[in-house]
Amino acid sequence: MGQDQAGATAGDGMKIMRTFPIIAFACAALLAVPQLSMAESAELPLRFSASPGNMQSVRQGARDFMNYCAGCHTLKYLRYNRLGRDAGLSDDVLTENLIFPVGLKPTSHVLNGMTEQEGTTFFGKAPPDLSLEAEFRGAKWIYNYLHSFYLDPSRPVGVNNPLIPNVAMPNVLGHLQGWQQRVEGGHEGVEFKRVSDGTMTPAQFDSFVANITNFLAYAATPEHHTRVTIAPFVLFYLLILAGLCYLVKHEFWKDVHKS
Repeated sequence: MGQDQAGATAGDGMKIMRTFPIIAFACAALLAVPQLSMAESAELPLRFSASPGNMQSVRQGARDFMNYCAGCHTLKYLRYNRLGRDAGLSDDVLTENLIFPVGLKPTSHVLNGMTEQEGTTFFGKAPPDLSLEAEFRGAKWIYNYLHSFYLDPSRPVGVNNPLIPNVAMPNVLGHLQGWQQRVEGGHEGVEFKRVSDGTMTPAQFDSFVANITNFLAYAATPEHHTRVTIAPFVLFYLLILAGLCYLVKHEFWKDVHKS
């Protein structure tokens, strides 16, 4: 009877030791691979994989967001000083280069330069807050959206976008990308024809949009950088804890084996 119990206990211990690496590997996979939103799974013509941990890209994207987007859009869940801490920017740099409107402090949230009433008057609806846009629609969707504005004289702002038909947003990046027309029946039913060049080459514009998208992906989950940094230490701690738990269990059951 004692031998059977000892054998069963030893077997249980071996099962634990075999099972834990599988659990640890699964945890590592969950930490390493970002979750995809429903929008990320949609078929979009341009490929893009966000890099919210690339702080150089995030810094450049933050600068471009403030120059081209912050006049209308807010990031109410992100504070300037959090961006500064993660991206290595001092309060002076934030104040001189990123904080808008003038007068806000580094502890302020990222706000815009217009009221909701003004936004409704100008565009028919208030521009949305973009704090969670990358989580809601997906970074790939944002990247494609910013590439997909085309000329449409029937619209009040003169442009349209197949990802949001009858969009109220003007194409604030049109002079950078160049202006394009929609051609029906192209790849996946949508194709564009360039009718005038912008101030950027296609490669430069791709990089420009990628930086803004990475910044918005960071803004949606600013803790991502911290999670990736501490993940190896957490897994190492779990491995050590599992080993100690196994040794304690072995010590507790040692006397049972003798009985």
